[in-house]
Amino acid sequence: MIRILKTDLFRLFRSKVILAFPIVLTISLIFSMLFANVVDEQENQDIPNSPKVPGGIVCTIADPDKLDRNYPGLHYNDTDKPMQIIYTEEDGVEVNITIQPGEAFISTDEDFKSRHVFVGLTDLFDCLYDGFILLFMGLTIIIFSTCETRSGFVKNAAGCAIDRRYMPLSKMIVGIVAIVMYTIEFIIYRFLGTFIECMCTGRSFYWTKLPEGDNGKFWQFIIVCVLVHLAIDALLVMMHELAGNRALGIVFAVIFSFGIFEKLAQGVVYLLNHFFHILEGFDINKYLLIMNIGNGYNDAAYHQNIAIILALVYLVVGTVLAMMITKKRDVR
Repeated sequence: MIRILKTDLFRLFRSKVILAFPIVLTISLIFSMLFANVVDEQENQDIPNSPKVPGGIVCTIADPDKLDRNYPGLHYNDTDKPMQIIYTEEDGVEVNITIQPGEAFISTDEDFKSRHVFVGLTDLFDCLYDGFILLFMGLTIIIFSTCETRSGFVKNAAGCAIDRRYMPLSKMIVGIVAIVMYTIEFIIYRFLGTFIECMCTGRSFYWTKLPEGDNGKFWQFIIVCVLVHLAIDALLVMMHELAGNRALGIVFAVIFSFGIFEKLAQGVVYLLNHFFHILEGFDINKYLLIMNIGNGYNDAAYHQNIAIILALVYLVVGTVLAMMITKKRDVR
């Protein structure tokens, strides 16, 4: 097992397939720098006579009775004297505004955003949410696995005094290495892009913190994302061992990473419900892996426990079937 794993890792780092992800990241970094300063500024047509001031906008209220006093960041002067509004923003900048009777001040974060380039944990790991790493991990596994037949690796490994069931386990570990590599690369490129954007725009770097009490919830969500990637890793290895075809493997990798199976399941449940009134009230989204991580950890539609159970089931089933298929198939 150790010899196979060492050989697979050696082959992985010598292959050209792992270069695809950093190339795509480089292209995306260049485009993000080119369009970083393209801002679509649009006047607010709903609030007439609203001049922009530091920290927000000031507007005259024609009908105070219709004013929503609970609107976030709203300060209304209902006295007959000027009102001074003073507060300090998160980066220490003080806002000092005076509004006249009948005027309202609405605080916005436009000035705050214009001073900073924002990066936080959610920005660094957002590739785990949208399936970007999942896609390239799948392509790496399929292309890497199908190359071993051309180099004679399978035949040589099968001729050794080893248990062939170790071979899919080695491929799964290669997939885990690919996940770690691509995640680290994404984080490095994200920081690099942020640093270059700060230099080009003159804005300062600002680290966005998670809301208070959300740290544990966020890291639990990251664990769910990793488990989902490992489950797809096992399923792709199983499909490769079953089909042994690169084209089919790439198709399956795309289908898994973009959640096409799950979208089809959604469509089937909708048709049964709409036309035949079957499965009324059944929420299929609870039982879909990609849909769960796509909703995000702060979404009410995110079902963490179900996602963990499904990921573990797919991981175990995919691993066991891949080992059984490898043990029984003929080596040519």
